[in-house]
Amino acid sequence: LTSAVWDELWQRVAGYPRYHEFADLLRYDFWQLCNTIEYSDLVLRQPEMINSVEHALYSPHGMMVTCAATMDLMCSPRFDANELGPLREALWHAACMARYGNLLTTWRREIRRGDFTSGVFAKAIENGWLSRGELQQMTLEEVEQRVSFDSIEREFLNRWQIHRACVLQMRERVPSCSLRSYVEGLDRLLASEYASSGCK
Repeated sequence: LTSAVWDELWQRVAGYPRYHEFADLLRYDFWQLCNTIEYSDLVLRQPEMINSVEHALYSPHGMMVTCAATMDLMCSPRFDANELGPLREALWHAACMARYGNLLTTWRREIRRGDFTSGVFAKAIENGWLSRGELQQMTLEEVEQRVSFDSIEREFLNRWQIHRACVLQMRERVPSCSLRSYVEGLDRLLASEYASSGCK
């Protein structure tokens, strides 16, 4: 199935107007996605390695924000390629926003699956609420009780707002894209994450 989807994706994007201009960038973005998956797999197998810095570095790529944006660029004749650098900077902040919204609303489900790769757990360990070893020894209910989620939620939503402000600050450097509209879409994404919390 994965191979079929992969082949179909490349067949479709090959017909996009600016495919050749951004094809190498799209391959790079997908490699970053693969890197995120490999990182998560390592944490699943070696939970003692989890930490906030690596989670913040690798996990945002898993939201596929840059992959989707690069495909959009392939279909955007008015995008000025000279703005690619600052746009990519804005996309990094957008990926972090998407990741925060996702992890804030999925961590309880992940506990039930024994999946402790979320940044919520990295932050809980960093704050001393539980240890890496305890993740493997405690019951799922005990883990959930030890996580002071209200505190983490406030911190992560504050970080979300900081990233949001950073994207908006890039507007003058990326005039050929509407970053204001893009941020409004991210606002709706966060709202939908909260609306579907507990259902995914």
